[in-house]
Amino acid sequence: MKRILYTFITLCTIGIWGCEEPETQGTLSVDIKYKDKKQTIVTSLGDELGEFLSSKSSLPIKFEIESVTAENGSSTDALFELIEVPVYTQAITGNESAEALALKTKIASLPAVSVGEYTGKLIVREGNNIAADKYHFNIKVTNVSGSAILDDALILEVKDFDIIGFSDFQSGVPVIERIADSPNQILFTAYDENSVVIPADSIDFVAERAKGFKGIFVDDTAEGELWEVDFPVRPADTYVYLNEDQRYINFALGKPGSYKVTFYK
Repeated sequence: MKRILYTFITLCTIGIWGCEEPETQGTLSVDIKYKDKKQTIVTSLGDELGEFLSSKSSLPIKFEIESVTAENGSSTDALFELIEVPVYTQAITGNESAEALALKTKIASLPAVSVGEYTGKLIVREGNNIAADKYHFNIKVTNVSGSAILDDALILEVKDFDIIGFSDFQSGVPVIERIADSPNQILFTAYDENSVVIPADSIDFVAERAKGFKGIFVDDTAEGELWEVDFPVRPADTYVYLNEDQRYINFALGKPGSYKVTFYK
């Protein structure tokens, strides 16, 4: 009887210990990746890019840039060049005066491109001098389980300029060309549905200018409507009237110089 009781107690003990969770070491899933591998930005402009999919990996995950290569041979030095940027030292309510906001701000030197330590987002800072190219990033990820290198985790395409959106231009899509290194200006030209040049005095950016790109009108010339601009030219819905027909274009220009924008009514 004693032997039977002892055996029963022993089995129960084994059963109890067998039900306990083993000590976990975490998981770094093999299917972790960025949702959209390819990202695009205009040089000199800033943004945060890339959503990371951690799958069943243990959090938090720490991110580092392991290495970068340029597809067309551009130097990658500009990606790590230090840029002076304002950073907040205190919480911001949004109701601060300019003076109060200045007291909560300091200037820090940060690399043109970095990766969010615990978000994985690629942080591109405004004021960079990154050459137009496609940059391939290898990203190192680390959690409680260990580390891994994600080869070619992100591809950042940097452009000198870009058309982000536009309304329905019946005769064709707008075209942007960088035609010279100077002066810093934009020449707007347009054609009607019969491919006839629309005179500059029939191209109008006056209405709703507050929503458009920031520039200074220079003159209506034989080639088109001429504007002076400061760089970078940031994205904005710019409304243009071609013979009084309203259209809009959203574009960004990063590399300083002389540009030509052509509309097709």
